[in-house]
Formats: sequence, C-alpha cells, structure tokens
Amino acid sequence: MLNPKPVSHTNLEEIKEYFIYAHKHMSLAQFTTTYLWRHSTGLLYDIQDDFLFLFEKRYNYAAPLPLGNGDIFKALEKVKEYKRYIGGNNLVYCIDEDKVKLFKDLYEINEEPDFAEYVYLADDLVNLTGKKFHAKKNHLNQFVKNNEYTYEKISASDIPLVMDLLEQWNEKKEYSTDLNVEKQAINELLNYDIGVDYKAGAILSDNKVIAFAIGERISEDMACVYFEKADTNIKGSYAVINNEFIRNEFSDVMYINRQEDLGLEGLRKAKESYNPAFKIKNYSMKI
Repeated sequence: MLNPKPVSHTNLEEIKEYFIYAHKHMSLAQFTTTYLWRHSTGLLYDIQDDFLFLFEKRYNYAAPLPLGNGDIFKALEKVKEYKRYIGGNNLVYCIDEDKVKLFKDLYEINEEPDFAEYVYLADDLVNLTGKKFHAKKNHLNQFVKNNEYTYEKISASDIPLVMDLLEQWNEKKEYSTDLNVEKQAINELLNYDIGVDYKAGAILSDNKVIAFAIGERISEDMACVYFEKADTNIKGSYAVINNEFIRNEFSDVMYINRQEDLGLEGLRKAKESYNPAFKIKNYSMKI
C-alpha cells in the first residue's frame, strides 16, 4: 500500500523528474505549481512502481493523475486502495482531453470549467494588433504617456520592493489563506533555488515596483505566467506589465498560458478581454 509523506525542499529533486510525464501545456500539472502551493494543499507523495503519487491532504486527499510511464490502471488501483484506507474522497484530477479518451468507459469523468486554462498567442500580447485589442492598446498608451518607467529583470535588490507591492495589493483584498500562501510561494521562488528556470520582470517608477510578473517556459512552444500583480491605483499598470513581460521574456514562444479563472467572474472577464486563442480543458474523474 502507498505510504505518502509530506513534500518539502528535502525531497523536491526526488519528485521533480516525474513531471516529464505531466501534460506539457497544463500549468496545473507542472512541478512549479504543484510544489509552490504545497503549503495550501498539504501535499503528500509516494513513489512506487515507477509512478509518482500525489495527494492533497487538505482537500480530503484529492489526487492529481499519477505520473509515470507504467501501467496507469494499476497505478489508479493503488490510489483507490489508499483513498479507501485513509477515508479520502474518490477524486482524481489534472486529466487532459487525450486521457479522457483513455478513461471514459471506465470512470465517471467531469469537465472542470473553473480550471480551464487560458492560452494566448504571444504575438497578440506583444503587438495588440487589430480592433479586438483596441481598448488594451489605449490602456497601454495612456500608461506610457503619463508615466516615467523602466522594465527590469527582477534582481536581488528588487525583491524587497516586489514584496512591498505584494503586501499593498493583499491589503486591498479581504484576507484569505490563499493570499498568504501566494505571498509565501512568491517569496520562496525569488529567494531560494528550487531548480526552476523562471523569468521575473518588474515595472519600476519613482524607485518603486508598481507591477511585476513571474513565469516559466513549460514546453518548446509555451510559457506560463504564474504570478502577476500591479498597483491598481495606477491606470494601465496591468496592461504594461502584461505587455512588457511577454515582450522581454517570452516573445520567442508561440503561446502564453495565463492559467485558470477559478470561477471568479472578475478574473474571467479580465482573461477573456485579452482574446484567448484557446483553452486547455481540465477534467476530473471518480475512481
């Protein structure tokens, strides 16, 4: 039987290699996302039969699809056995459309629209060409006209300024555990080496960081923006970091994954306003 233990900095190298088997375009299935949010999920892992098994203790032992190159059906039986033993739910998630075809006749499968990931053409985000980007282009131009600023790759000396902006941003929101965990994740990524080749950029004005973004190339044709924050008191601050970050860090890739909307109406409208090229559908199943 599986015997999962907590994921931490002491065993991250042991689990990282299995993420080559994750869907290459699904940000929720990447090592970076899985590892950085481990404090929120109570992430546990075990490795057996050349599979990585993950469980989210704080979500009643919900499990991403096991990662490996062996018999996935035997791996799922191990997941089912452990869930029954521990009294967890029967949910497995991070299932892409191709895997749905594999499992559809065996398990109850449900699409998770709140976790569909928005994907854009990098060229669209950089050039904002055409009528459909007219409003975004105006926001960007207004910012450029009204502000003296520079775009810079985030250095060690910039990190305190980044965290200051994040603290100000959080203060405007109703406190939640997720906001605190996000702050912890950003701090960890910027200050500690977890073996992630990420890119981080900021907009600086008057010796302050007024916007920043952090992302990573997750495949040969796609990069993912994991974090993006801006001073909402400065009109166009989100437009400029969105544009400058992709222009400076990821203009050589075809697609930009800007993750899911979590079913939040405001976030959905913001993501739709940039005219996604397509969405990566995410499914769960009951085993």
